[in-house]
Amino acid sequence: MRLALASFLLSATAVLAQPVTKKVDLLEVIKSGNVEYHVNPKADFHDAPKDIWTFAKDGTFNISGRGYGYVATKDIYSDYHLVLEFKWGTKTWGKRENAAKDNGVLLHAYGPHGAYSDTWMASIEAQIIEGGVGDILVLSPKLADGTELTTSLSSEFTLDRDKEKIWKKGEPRQTVTKGRINWKHRDVDWADKRGFRGREDVESPPGEWNRLEVIAKGDTLQYFVNGAMVNEAFDCKPSEGRVLLQTEGAEMIVRRYELHPLGEFKEKWSAIQASGGSDIGAVRDGQSKALSPEESLKRIQLDGDYEVQLVAAEPLVLDPVECTWDAQGRMYVADMRDYPLGPPNAGDPWLSRIQLLTDEDGDGRMDKAVTFADHMDNVQGLLPYNGGLIATTRSQVLFLKDTNGDNVADEIRPLIKGFNPRHAQLQVSAPRWGLDGCVHFNNGLDAKEIYPADKPTDVVNIPGSNFKWDPKTDKITPTGGKGQYGGAFDDWGHHFYCSNRNPLMFTVMPYEAMLRNPNAGITQNFEDIAPFGADTRVFPLQITHTTADAHAGTNTACSGLGVYRGQLMPELKNNVFVPDPTGQLVTRYKIEPNGASLKATRVGDRTEFFRSADEWSRPVNFTTGPDGAIYICDIYRRWIDHARFFPEEFVKTHDMRQGENEGRIWRVVPKGTKKLVAKTPGRYHAIPEVGWGEVPPEHAERAAFLKVQSITDAAQLAALISKYPEDAWMSKMVASASSKQMGRILSSLGDDFFKTFSDVRTATIRTFATGAVADAEADDVKALLSLLQKKPGELLWWKPALLQGLAKLPKGHEDAAKEIAALQSKIDAIIADTKAPLDERLAVMPLLGQRKWDAVQPVVKTLLTTSQPPELTAAALVLLKKYAATSTAPLIYELLPKAGPALKRDLVPILTANATTALELFKRMEKGEFPTAWVDVETRWRYQRGSGEMTDLAKKLFGEASSDRAKVVQDYMVATTMKGDAKKGQQVFATICITCHKHGNLGVDVGPPLSDVKVKPPEGLLADILDPNRMFEARWSAYTVETKDGRTLSGLIQSETGDSIVLAMMGGAKETILRSAIKEMKSLDRTLMPVGLEAAINKEQMADLLAFLLGK
Repeated sequence: MRLALASFLLSATAVLAQPVTKKVDLLEVIKSGNVEYHVNPKADFHDAPKDIWTFAKDGTFNISGRGYGYVATKDIYSDYHLVLEFKWGTKTWGKRENAAKDNGVLLHAYGPHGAYSDTWMASIEAQIIEGGVGDILVLSPKLADGTELTTSLSSEFTLDRDKEKIWKKGEPRQTVTKGRINWKHRDVDWADKRGFRGREDVESPPGEWNRLEVIAKGDTLQYFVNGAMVNEAFDCKPSEGRVLLQTEGAEMIVRRYELHPLGEFKEKWSAIQASGGSDIGAVRDGQSKALSPEESLKRIQLDGDYEVQLVAAEPLVLDPVECTWDAQGRMYVADMRDYPLGPPNAGDPWLSRIQLLTDEDGDGRMDKAVTFADHMDNVQGLLPYNGGLIATTRSQVLFLKDTNGDNVADEIRPLIKGFNPRHAQLQVSAPRWGLDGCVHFNNGLDAKEIYPADKPTDVVNIPGSNFKWDPKTDKITPTGGKGQYGGAFDDWGHHFYCSNRNPLMFTVMPYEAMLRNPNAGITQNFEDIAPFGADTRVFPLQITHTTADAHAGTNTACSGLGVYRGQLMPELKNNVFVPDPTGQLVTRYKIEPNGASLKATRVGDRTEFFRSADEWSRPVNFTTGPDGAIYICDIYRRWIDHARFFPEEFVKTHDMRQGENEGRIWRVVPKGTKKLVAKTPGRYHAIPEVGWGEVPPEHAERAAFLKVQSITDAAQLAALISKYPEDAWMSKMVASASSKQMGRILSSLGDDFFKTFSDVRTATIRTFATGAVADAEADDVKALLSLLQKKPGELLWWKPALLQGLAKLPKGHEDAAKEIAALQSKIDAIIADTKAPLDERLAVMPLLGQRKWDAVQPVVKTLLTTSQPPELTAAALVLLKKYAATSTAPLIYELLPKAGPALKRDLVPILTANATTALELFKRMEKGEFPTAWVDVETRWRYQRGSGEMTDLAKKLFGEASSDRAKVVQDYMVATTMKGDAKKGQQVFATICITCHKHGNLGVDVGPPLSDVKVKPPEGLLADILDPNRMFEARWSAYTVETKDGRTLSGLIQSETGDSIVLAMMGGAKETILRSAIKEMKSLDRTLMPVGLEAAINKEQMADLLAFLLGK
């Protein structure tokens, strides 16, 4: 018996299908619940739908594959352009565990759920299977009562060797009512096995994104895979119906699932990695052979009306990383041939060199090279100077000059010494002329103590700071900022730089201004002005082989940052360009004013200024030539990550220098440009003449900010704060210039400043009041106290901040003392008043710190034992930490038994930071009063070092870590094969990891972020956990600080000046510590996460933790 299709379509929904007239986001439809689920209950596995189809935090739709079925729209659709972007996960299940990963979209679906083999609806399938994406399947089920649901279409196909239908355009059309029509290049030797790849597959490799498109127009269907048309059908019956997304035994991730009106979807396909990363192990081999320069050129795309030209290639340049020009317009290139591992044998000469290139025939391509300097130690940065070159190398900054005209450097002498980076990615770089006539350098993240080569006793300490060298005086000075490889100035003298995952940082305030007034409390003079870390987005054409797959789709290797400063392309003037070689791309940023600072806006809609589909292309440096063109150095390597970041076995079996005999330099010019001549050779590298003239309105605040350094009048300085009250940088700059008059400036602020509460205004009041008291200048303090007398007796929003600044006011100010006493008397009532605004309660909390502990203890106890807003609880903990642990310990021991996990994590470190209270705590743990699990791994490690009662007890309580980390990792490797429980893993994370790491909404950001660790291979993640110090960036190096008041603190130095450091500690707390209060500070040359975690976690718990971190 056959039944009319129309009756089934009408039974599915009361709404007849209409052509799609506006975009339908089917992922949003799924979220809304306007869908139905079906899973075959008879299959060998059949999880609940809520566990099969889930949304990840990054917005992707994850299909676990643990079941056979679908999620179906309730509405029926016709005449649309379907777009599905997906990639395979790593898991397969049950009888398809070793079979090809399988899924699909069912179109024009109708009839009852599970009509076909208890699993599918009657429909036409757009097949998604490894090696067969784009196949057509016609599903015509027979119901239990004998009713046949006949789906049909006609197709142009031929038969392959095995008599299987395969689409071939132009063949006679034949009707099909069941079975498959293979896509046009389906491999005749296709096999149903996991990972199958056909000879002509258009599907991306496993772990990379794909796009399936289906154009349903009338009764026709056209299938496209990654932009290529692969199949077609005509006379489809039905020609409308529901749309179903399957699950079929394989994990799949979807980032886009949409229906568009016909004719409106115009996006060309490219393998964009907007988020998520790769799911395919630690490293992918990818493209196995280098392309010729000419072939590589064809694979470059530019965003805009520009063209790219080849300037130089092997053998003239090999591994180029920077280029520059001398006063005659001659081109010099730094070939960093030592990267990444140096000479093959110990004692062999260094491999890096500087090449001098010339264009002999004037065709725009360099055709002659002379080696200007050879056997250099990892040469990286170049800058013309005094008729020669400044060059940065691994261990020193050199000056090189040709004195006899043979184009070879015969004068080579060191300028700056003392560098000793752990590897080549951390070395000094980016020598650039500043407007001050000094040469500015990036620290490289690992430079510490350096000195002029001729003055070895003039050691300058520069940890974590860029620096400059004055060629007139030979003086080295820190400049602040944390540049790695890549820095540049724009025409306004703004200094930009980058590090691996920070594409664009900017020095907002001169370093000397930050230090000018030690009472201003300024600890950092730079900031990120573009998204950084996991918040960045890059859009490569080709996914590459990298050890940073966990960060795919984001910046992982920002390098060689440059500013366009030419005249040839005025629309790019002063834009910043940031290469990222792991993505074969260069990103363009437009710089705009942002108060006293700047902001960088990414240019390009899901694209890049420069990107290549050649996987070996590695753009590492951007600069402007004297001809106004853009020059991009392409080191051209198969492996761009440093070898130390690859698995050891991988390094043993692969040539990590592959590509060392290639190298390219590209030039970008407007389309149609034939020949360029340097109009003013070398002029670009001179100190630029900036026509300041009249400042444009959008730059007025920045200009005012820079003028602060020359203003001394208190009223004028106060006027700047009043004009820009919400600009924290303006407040800091005024504070830096306000020594001995901070009270007068504060009291001169207009009434409008004090009308509106804000965090910035509060900080301004507190900073200026504190500074005025510290300066102790009589007239200034008098002016400050006059402000206190405004509306006496009223605790206005700004007075608590003022009172904090007055905390160290010396005796003798009777009127002020009376007012302070009157205000202090109101504090307890405000804190206790649960109906009072939270801002007011928080504002007065720090004032309690001016009392003795006995007077504060009842308030702290109440706030920590009653239900309070989390902000108030946090403020109570900050207050508690201000007092000596020996005084607060009795209250802490009273609180601990009933404290929740979060409060315990804050209370225990207070005890362990002090040797006396730590010993008492450990003795109580030995007696069984408290569990040893409360003590974090870092503290265990710290107290297990040394000798004596404390060390012996710590070893007894916590066990000792094995020194053979490889053996420990191998021993625990079994955890990667165990089925972990993610819920239990969350508990393990909360116990052991939460004080340093944030995963989702759980934890704090102190150590490296875990935002995208879920796509890391479990074996690699296990090694990171148990052997965390085998590789880490310098910025994650831990320090211990012993203070003169008896505390021992461990953390990361977030910023530092000559007067203080900012220490970021476990739990997320940050503390500014004056150097004068430090007894001893030392680097541990390891991360905050010490070895020995196996003492706190067994293999089952490790499996649970991995499951939680990996999102299983």
